[in-house]
Amino acid sequence: MEKFKILFLCEENSCRSQIAEALVNNLYSYCCEAKSAGSRITPIDPKAISIMKEINIDISQQESKLVNKFFNQEFNYVITLCGEDAKENCPYFIGKVKERLFWAIPNPKLVKGSEEEVLNFYRKIRDLLKDKIDKLCKDIEKKEER
Repeated sequence: MEKFKILFLCEENSCRSQIAEALVNNLYSYCCEAKSAGSRITPIDPKAISIMKEINIDISQQESKLVNKFFNQEFNYVITLCGEDAKENCPYFIGKVKERLFWAIPNPKLVKGSEEEVLNFYRKIRDLLKDKIDKLCKDIEKKEER
């Protein structure tokens, strides 16, 4: 079976898209391969690294990438993660893609509060992404059974 290729996009490629990439590559590597990119490069968010370590996934060595790095590649899914109400510069993928999805995932970097409140919001985003990825990968597996 050829792996489904997924590209996750968000503005900075430092948090949401990095989390999503790691979840796919660690939990669904038997059927999917994920990449992530953004419209600008920034360091990987330390809080994202921290909340992923809690579930035994290390993203500390992942790197932020620009979306144009992938324009010559083909993907089964390109999933944009920018929040609906965010004033962000979401990247747009102009390469070959079979299906585009938009998941309105709030940017945890914009949340204010105590350190624990902020970390809890990051965990909420991680878990939301995991739930959406679980559903997507189950749908992919069903398509493959046909």
